[in-house]
Parts: sequence; C-alpha cells; structure tokens
Amino acid sequence: MSRCRRINRMALGEARTHGRVFTVLNIILGVGCLLQCFVGATADILDSNVSDVGCILLCVGALMGPVFVVGVFREMHNRQQSDVVYALPMSAGERYVSKLLALVYLHILPVAVWSGIAALTTALADKGYRYNDWFYRTYECFSPDMCGKVFAVLIAGMMFLDAIAVVCSVCCGRLAEIHYLTYLAVIAVSAAPLLLRAQLMEKIGGQVVKPGLVYFRWTLSLLAWDDNASLGMYVKVCLVNCLISVAVMALVFLVYRRRDAGAAGKPIVSRIFFELVLACGLVAYYALLLFAISPAAAIALAGVVYLVIHIISFRGILSGTKIVLWTVKFFVTTAAFILLLWVAFATDGFGAIRYVPTRDMDGACIKVDTEWDYYEDPRNCILYAGPYSYDWDTGQYSYKANDVWVYGMRIPRRDVSDWKVREVIKIFQKYAADRNKDFSAFLDFFMNGCETANGFERDRVCTLKIWFRGADGEDTVMAQDVRMTSVQAHNMMQEIRELGFLNDGNTAVQNTAVQP
Repeated sequence: MSRCRRINRMALGEARTHGRVFTVLNIILGVGCLLQCFVGATADILDSNVSDVGCILLCVGALMGPVFVVGVFREMHNRQQSDVVYALPMSAGERYVSKLLALVYLHILPVAVWSGIAALTTALADKGYRYNDWFYRTYECFSPDMCGKVFAVLIAGMMFLDAIAVVCSVCCGRLAEIHYLTYLAVIAVSAAPLLLRAQLMEKIGGQVVKPGLVYFRWTLSLLAWDDNASLGMYVKVCLVNCLISVAVMALVFLVYRRRDAGAAGKPIVSRIFFELVLACGLVAYYALLLFAISPAAAIALAGVVYLVIHIISFRGILSGTKIVLWTVKFFVTTAAFILLLWVAFATDGFGAIRYVPTRDMDGACIKVDTEWDYYEDPRNCILYAGPYSYDWDTGQYSYKANDVWVYGMRIPRRDVSDWKVREVIKIFQKYAADRNKDFSAFLDFFMNGCETANGFERDRVCTLKIWFRGADGEDTVMAQDVRMTSVQAHNMMQEIRELGFLNDGNTAVQNTAVQP
C-alpha cells in the first residue's frame, strides 16, 4: 500500500470516530445555508432576521474548529490514546499529515462547501435590491461583491482559528491549557497589532485614518477592515491569511515530531510557545488599557494574572525561586513594552505624524482648524479651500461647482493643486512634531496625558482634514488630530494663511443672497 493511500485511510478512519460531532456541524451549517439562500433569493428586507440567523449559524460552524482539533489530536493530552497512537507503525510525519487531513474532512471542507453554496446561490440570485435606512443612506442587500467578501472572511477566520488550535494542541499536554491558551492566543494575535497601531500611531501621531493592509495579514479581525475595499483585494488578503495558517500548521510539525507518549498530561510541552503567547497577551492588554486606567494599576493587575497562569500551568514543586523567576520575566516583558512606547513617542508614532498620501491630490478640499478661546473670534481659527461644500448641520462634505459657505458667508471656490495640499500638510506637521521628546516628557505624556513644548502645555486641539478622490472614485479622507500650544497654533495658522490660497472667515466675501 502506498504511503498516500495509507495516510488517507488513517485520516478517514480518524474522521469516522467523530461522526456525532460531524453530524451536528453539518446540521448547523445546513440550516444556516438554507436560511441564507432563502433570504438571498427573495431579497426581502422583512426577512433580515432570517438572514442574520443564517449567517450566525454559518459562523458558529466555522468557529467549531477547536472542538475537532482537540478530538483529532487527542493523543496530545490523553495518556491512553498516546500509548496506542505512538505504537502504530507510522512515522511522525505520516501521523501528523493524517491528522491534518482528518481535520480537512471533518471541518474545513464542510464549512467551505456549505458557506460556498450559500454565497454562490445568494450572489446568483442577486435582485439588485436596495433600501434606505432611517437616515436615508442607501445600502445594497446581498450583492455579489458582499457575498464574496463574507465568504472570503469566513474561510480566512476559520483557517486562522484552526491553525491556532493546532499549535496549542501540539504545544500543550493538558486539556485545560489547550482550551484557554487557544482563545488567549486568538485574542492576543488578532488584537495586538490593531491596539498597538491605535495607541502608538493614532494617540501619538494623530492619525485617525483606517488601518492599512499590513495589520490584517494574519488575524481574526478582518471584519474590521476597510468596507470600501474591492472584492479582489479582499480575496488577496484572505488568501494570504489562509496561506499563513497553512504555513503555521506545517511549522508546528517541528514540535510534534519531538513529542512522545510521556508528554501527554504535561501542561506545557513547549515553553517558548507558552512565553510567546503570554508576552503577546501582555502587549495587547497594555495597549488596550494604556490611556484608560492608571499605569500602576494596569501593571499590578497584569502581574497577578501572569503569576496565576504560571502557577496553574506549573506541575512541579512550587518554590520561591520559581515565583521570583516568573516575576523577573514579567517585569522584563513590561520594560520591553515601555521601551517600545518610548521609541514610538520619540519617533512621533514611528513617523505617523508625518504621514502624507502618495496619491495625487489635485482638486482636494482642505480644512485646518484649531480650538478657540471664549474671547476669540472662531473665524480666525478655520482655514478652508477646495471644490467641496460643507453642510454644518449634517457634517457632510460633497463636491460642488459653486462657492463655499462658512459661518453664513460666501467664500469663492478655489481649486487646490497637489503641491498646494502638500505645502499645507508640511506646515501643519512641522508644528505637530515640535514637542519635548525626552524621557521625562514621555512619562508625563503616558502618566498624565500631558504634552509639552518649550516649557508650555500643548492644550489646543488642532485638526487637519483633506478630502480627495481616491483611485476607486470614492472620497478619501486624510485626518490628523494633534495638540499644540497656543503660540504654536497661532503661528501655524498664520504661516498657512500666508500661503495665500486658503480662505478664512475674515476674508470671506459678504453676500446677501439666500444660502443654498
């Protein structure tokens, strides 16, 4: 019998032992598929709850991966099963491939087939249905692009969760550790990049644009990605996610081949994996609570949880030396995170404060404003130019061929070229980056949320917004919110005003006509 046939027979035999759970999975996926197909074919907004239930059932089926992984790799935590499996006349590579193939038969293939049927049926039955919400915004229901995006995200999320579960099953020898480390790793790996970006780039660099593609290379948070991205881009991103998941499952074989029957029942088999998961979890935790609670309280709470996890997962004789060693590891990890924060602070959010779009911004709309004091004329605190019209009641911008209205006064529309936009950005970012960056200023910023420049507190919020047409024809927004001192804000506005192509309230042309 050839090796491939032997591996396939082992995989099918393994799959048959999970018949009940496999049946439950297919019932869940089948009902979800039927509900989604029904709503997709009718495109009736009255049946939106039915569609919600169908999507939820498909997602539940996709998230059942750890159940099958634990069952397929049961010899990793069950001593009796390990004695039987390791006695079989098969190499470690053949055993591992048969386990992964069984996982494909039991979980990956059913989820892909049922969700693919639902997506394909809904896309082919597209009625072109549109509806307006209470705010009169138009939405597309069950369009082919939406179906393709949801299918791609579902498959990528399923592969990501299965890969994490395989890693935890191989690197742990006790069922409790497999379960809680799986979900801890999923949360940490998904949240850490986004939270770090939010805290290190947005808080320091003032960037409030959506995260870029790099933050979704391998994550369960693809649903938080840009809704305006094309179907092709979604497919590429999700394909990269799936390939990384496959690569991770392949690399885990390096740990699997070193395991023997005696490792079953041992809480942690790979200490490197365990420390990496805890370190990643600590980074995500610190990034989440960085500006929410006192740093001392956050560190103390993290230290308690860190030590408790180590004590629970430790099987030997507990001693003071072990606790001291774990405490040192905790403070080393915390110190490394603080050093990362300092580097981010000293480099203005890793250069985020000087971000400039690479795309041509001809015909863009620019708006620069600062906070004003009670006794200050607000018209002195806003500069505006470009072929957009702003509705102050709804807060919406739109392209207009006529003049612009600001504070009840008509401002002649002025087209802004790309180089003019970049001149404004350069001046704004020059003042935004001009602050104290020594270690004491860093501590003052993260402990008290206080920025200083030349001995004065930066207490004025200054905003730069640029609207321009993207490559896809949709409006693209670049936005920065930073703090400056009163002197910096005044000088910055004066320098931009001297460029001569932006309007403010004092240069507006008075017009008695009715405002459109």
